[in-house]
Amino acid sequence: IKTRDAELGVKPSPVMAAFSSRGPNTITPQILKPDIIAPGVNVIAAYSQEVSPTGLASDSRRVAYMVESGTSMSCPHVAGIAGLLRAKYPKWNPNMVYSAIMTTANRGGNDGVGIRDETGSAATPFSYGSGHVNPVRALDPGLVYDTTTHDYLNFICSLRPTDTQGLLPVSLPLPLDILWTLLIRVFHGTDSNPFQCSKGANRPEDLNYPSISVPCLPSSGSFTVKRRVRNVGGGAASYTVSITQPAGVTVIVDPSTVSFDGKNPDEEKHFKVTFQVYDPVKAANYVFGGIEWSDGKHHVWSPIVATTKCG
Repeated sequence: IKTRDAELGVKPSPVMAAFSSRGPNTITPQILKPDIIAPGVNVIAAYSQEVSPTGLASDSRRVAYMVESGTSMSCPHVAGIAGLLRAKYPKWNPNMVYSAIMTTANRGGNDGVGIRDETGSAATPFSYGSGHVNPVRALDPGLVYDTTTHDYLNFICSLRPTDTQGLLPVSLPLPLDILWTLLIRVFHGTDSNPFQCSKGANRPEDLNYPSISVPCLPSSGSFTVKRRVRNVGGGAASYTVSITQPAGVTVIVDPSTVSFDGKNPDEEKHFKVTFQVYDPVKAANYVFGGIEWSDGKHHVWSPIVATTKCG
């Protein structure tokens, strides 16, 4: 075995690992998973002196470093980027941090082609989510999707949680487990003052998430989801949207331009994303696209996945 120097710029890169979990989200398909990808294959890292390289009791060896693969290797990369963001923006909440990481991710490889899976075929957002982390771009995202506690409460309510504790209006449908009721209690309210789910048209697709997933898209007519973005780029700015259309579906964003005067650091702009199926055969399987807001300097990407299939 010969030693050799590290090889940089290996192409193609990144490539999805065969063991990496894939979407769609089987529990809540209205939320795209995974969110993001990061380096996680053959990563050299410090290793505990309390366990052997094999983990066997009969192995007395101890090493300072090990080559490992998996989520336990990619997660520290993302955590480190989150730490950098919190250091630069100490007032940001976790939702703003993960929005910055997701919307600034790389969607292409270093060979000028999109991210590939382990077979060499083109990967999809069900493999890489928003893309491969880019820590430099994440430090200056331009816009963020700030998902509030109230957003999450409405999201949980839209899933029609089970009412076994008398916390919810009894007229709501009740197909889900008590877990959602408990989550509402944790997020907001007390036994004497519980959060009350509204009886309006709350939908899980409307959670202010940095990605957009629409299962059960109607084959005729249209379907609209809502989002809002906050300007964190500093000063006045005007962003225009560009759309990567999914196969068989027309996506329309209204308004197509959002402008910020820069006077209010908490200023947000709302927009709607409307889906219209023109080829039900293509849209019967999941199709992929995205929207990107740009002011010429920042590029704020949100992937889109959609299908007419339900369940």
